[in-house]
Amino acid sequence: MDVDSEDKGDWKQKYLELSNEFDQSYQLADQQQKLLCRVIIRLTLATNGLDKSLDPHLVKIRDMLKK
Repeated sequence: MDVDSEDKGDWKQKYLELSNEFDQSYQLADQQQKLLCRVIIRLTLATNGLDKSLDPHLVKIRDMLKK
């Protein structure tokens, strides 16, 4: 069975498309993770001082997310 040159290059095009799609998905997930961390940090700052027993835990969470 002969495979013409168009079919030979077709897998390369599909690979490039999937690779680009993966890169875009990875970038979007990274942006969403950074946004979530910022929201959590701001939430811990906003709630700081409301409960003295909770404050040390909020500081730990905030410090972990900043790293």
